[in-house]
Amino acid sequence: MQQQQQAGGVCKTFKLLFTTQDICRITLDNVATWEAFHQQLIDLYPHTHHPELTIRYKDDEGDLISITCQHEWEAMLEATHDQSTVRLLLSEGPNQGKYFKDGPAAVTQSAYVQTNDSCAPVEQGSMRTLQVQLPRCLARFFPGGQILPTSVPSWLQGCIEIKRVEAENPTLDLDVDVTKLFEQLHEQAMGCIGADKERSVMENGKKYLQSMLDLVPTHPVANYNMACVHSLLGHLQEAADSLRTAIQGGYNNLKHMMQDADLENLRATPYFNDLVQLLQRQLNQHTTTSPTTTSPSSSAEEAPMTQMSELPCEPIDVPQPQAVATVTVIEAKQVEREPIVVVEQVEVSPAPIVTAFATQQATLQSMGFCDIERNESLLVRRRGDITKCINDLLA
Repeated sequence: MQQQQQAGGVCKTFKLLFTTQDICRITLDNVATWEAFHQQLIDLYPHTHHPELTIRYKDDEGDLISITCQHEWEAMLEATHDQSTVRLLLSEGPNQGKYFKDGPAAVTQSAYVQTNDSCAPVEQGSMRTLQVQLPRCLARFFPGGQILPTSVPSWLQGCIEIKRVEAENPTLDLDVDVTKLFEQLHEQAMGCIGADKERSVMENGKKYLQSMLDLVPTHPVANYNMACVHSLLGHLQEAADSLRTAIQGGYNNLKHMMQDADLENLRATPYFNDLVQLLQRQLNQHTTTSPTTTSPSSSAEEAPMTQMSELPCEPIDVPQPQAVATVTVIEAKQVEREPIVVVEQVEVSPAPIVTAFATQQATLQSMGFCDIERNESLLVRRRGDITKCINDLLA
């Protein structure tokens, strides 16, 4: 029996019968998903296999059954669970050699913002951004890195609607709801972050976060979570850079930043103390200009992902050689910017400080740690290291 459970998913042996009369026998270690199966075949047979081939298997009644999606793939796995080897026939589809993969690369054709029942074109600056970034964002997740309407990953299907446009050369448009895409990228990324995750899983999580940043480069939550991944992977300079961008983009949950286990490696570096001071300066500046504050989010990772300021929308183009296919990717909804969340400040009457650690004392008091004697004792014991003192005060 060749089928077994492994950490990466289902392991199964296949006999592959290609149109070229080649026959291959392989055992794949992760075939739980249709996309994973395709990607492994592309890696193994880059000149023979591509996602637009028709794949069929013979059921127990002798009929050839086509597999075109995750649901049909799961049905095949169930129907063949007692077979030591599964025979799959890979052949050309009805287009007989006319494939989207042979057409030009996907490009953005148009973009619009939908409000209730009306649509309006996006501004020119956002359109230019989308023309470059949306295809790049999507291509990371298609088998072989090529956007094809025949191989949309299952987790993206709620974001992309395929439409056929009849013309002299029939065209397929991919309408992408960029707001939903952003939220799906966040959901996928969150499943890959954590000290309990394997390194390869966290590296995969970086792809989802990078695609979020392709769409909104200064998004504070995406940059914060990228800092967490880099910290967990030991990329400390990159972690510091991402966290700095998050703070500059509006991230302001100081308490969470000081306690987040994912940033433990970064907190042990000199970079972190500088970032604490940067955030504190921004909080103080915001307090002087805006007296009203709100409670901080309980977790940056759980912050709502619908806060996409200046979120672009766009379409993409993927023609076939003769039956040309234009893949138009787009449909994005404008989302109002959410109010900035500011760590609650405690007003303290200024007290004269005569100490070798006057600057650190002032910072601790502005953060709400008002016991001057306790602060002084910790600063002496920690030799002025404010990060360690804050950790002691929060413990």
